[in-house]
Amino acid sequence: MNRIKLAENFTEDPTRGQKRSRSMLKSEITGKIKVWVNEYNGNTYYQTSLSKKKYANGQYTGEFEYGNIPLKFKSGVSFITSAQIELKNAWLSFYKTRDNKTVPQIVVTEFDRVGGEQLDDFSAVDEDVPF
Repeated sequence: MNRIKLAENFTEDPTRGQKRSRSMLKSEITGKIKVWVNEYNGNTYYQTSLSKKKYANGQYTGEFEYGNIPLKFKSGVSFITSAQIELKNAWLSFYKTRDNKTVPQIVVTEFDRVGGEQLDDFSAVDEDVPF
C-alpha cells in the first residue's frame, strides 16, 4: 500500500519562547510504483502515473482519469525500460519551468527493485544459464 505522510515543521522562536510554524510541508512517500522511462533530446526522464475516479455532475462515471508525475533519482540511477520499484525514502518536491510554472515531482533517494527489469518482453535474471 502506498503511503504519503505529511508533517508540519516547527522552529523555536527564541524571542517569544514558543514554537512557530515555518509553513513548510514535509512529506514522506513509501510503497510500490511503476517507473516509466522517456527519452527526449538525448536526456532520460522518469515518471510514474496517478489515477483517480472520474466524476461528472457529482456522479462517478465508472471510469478513471490518469496523470503523470515526474520522478527524480540520485545521479547514476538508470532503468532500461519501465520497472516496478518499492520506495524506501522519497518525498514530494517541485521544480520551476522556464516560464516560472511550478511542477511537482517525487524525489527518490532509496528504493528496491521489485522483480526483474523487463527487457523487451524478457525478465532480467541473475542466474547462470548453461548455454
